[in-house]
Amino acid sequence: EMCIRDRIDPFGDKFVCGISGAALDKSRDPFLLSERIRESGFSALEVRTELPARGNWIRKSVRSGGGRGVKLLLDSESRCSRPPVEGFYYQQYLPGPVFGASFMASGKRCCLLGVCRQHTNQLGGDAFVYRGSSGPVKMPCLLLAMLETLGQIVTETSGICGLFGIDFVLRKGEPVLLEVNPRYTASMEIIERAWQQSLFHQHLTGVRSERLTGWPGVVGEPPIQLAKRYVYWQEPWPVLVNAESHGRLIALAGRDAEFATDIPHAGTVIESGSPVCTVWASHEQGILAEARVMQMERDILAMLKQKTAAVVATAVQ
Repeated sequence: EMCIRDRIDPFGDKFVCGISGAALDKSRDPFLLSERIRESGFSALEVRTELPARGNWIRKSVRSGGGRGVKLLLDSESRCSRPPVEGFYYQQYLPGPVFGASFMASGKRCCLLGVCRQHTNQLGGDAFVYRGSSGPVKMPCLLLAMLETLGQIVTETSGICGLFGIDFVLRKGEPVLLEVNPRYTASMEIIERAWQQSLFHQHLTGVRSERLTGWPGVVGEPPIQLAKRYVYWQEPWPVLVNAESHGRLIALAGRDAEFATDIPHAGTVIESGSPVCTVWASHEQGILAEARVMQMERDILAMLKQKTAAVVATAVQ
């Protein structure tokens, strides 16, 4: 099977506006990054190729994203040490609030663009499926400085160029790296909408000229707070998005402060565990924006369940 990095470099004389294959490999190497972070004086989570018999660990795939394929293995569970499994590694589990920091890199230097909260929960057999983000979050100056340094360590270690993100947990005021996402991340959409600016100009400038442009996201106060949430259909049966359901979702898309995107076409059958749409809300207070998207999710799922029940009742009759 050909992986992503195999498709990046073989373009002959074509210029690729993004990360190189070598930088991709290094930025996704948890063992290399953990070593460099410790050498720089930061805390780093322990990573192993084999599952230890004791402790709380997370099993991660080296190729998956969005929390897919992540398993939580608790110390309270009866288990034995497990041998290495190709394509997976084990990372020490650290509970706490999870954030995503967005960066722009030139291959040698980087610039912090903003920070968002991340929201995950269990979906099916996966323990930490990404469900959305909110922000941008205003952070203390000391924490921002530590994030800048962490981003610089990743940049110098990998040679990454363009947009990338860092997922981290806050422990006693210090950011502890979970993983690097060498691409445009889901939380960057929050930052773009809050400042009403596109990040792709910064991306192209950094990749083409190795020059970083200014960005107001860390210094200034964003005019609004946003929250977005991926709505998943979690019932054990599939659901049909009929014309009426589609019309109600389309009506949501036309709103200002609360709206929906990624709306399925009428006639789409959504299987259990699959996404329905993405809901958005904005407010001066981030916590209220988060509450609104949670309510929108409940309303959409209740509507789909109601329509499904009506179809089933009609079929029985």
